[in-house]
Amino acid sequence: MREGNLTEELRSVAFGTYPEVFAKFRSLSERYGGLSQDSIISAFTRVTGQGPMLNNPYIQNRRVKAISSLPADFTKDQVGEMLRSPDANEQALRRVEQKVDLEASEIIRRLRKILEDSM
Repeated sequence: MREGNLTEELRSVAFGTYPEVFAKFRSLSERYGGLSQDSIISAFTRVTGQGPMLNNPYIQNRRVKAISSLPADFTKDQVGEMLRSPDANEQALRRVEQKVDLEASEIIRRLRKILEDSM
């Protein structure tokens, strides 16, 4: 029952200003300080609709900075190693995909030119 009340309290300041949110957090820490961390995370997740770390600006900033618009060069052996554990090599495999896509579009462009010239 106390956890449901915490959810309502968090929902009341979901779109508040920083001073309102911090004042509410101080009030909540006094009233619900005895709840377990799981209960608090559960209430936070119900209010925001996502996990607490998905909304972290530091993590989001690191993800954006890790994006590279340049295709990467990898050998066949390196790609084979990456394919053995795709979860750990997702970004690298996406860069390989980008390089293959760019090379394929260049080949298609050249083939079209040859076809047009031969007609």
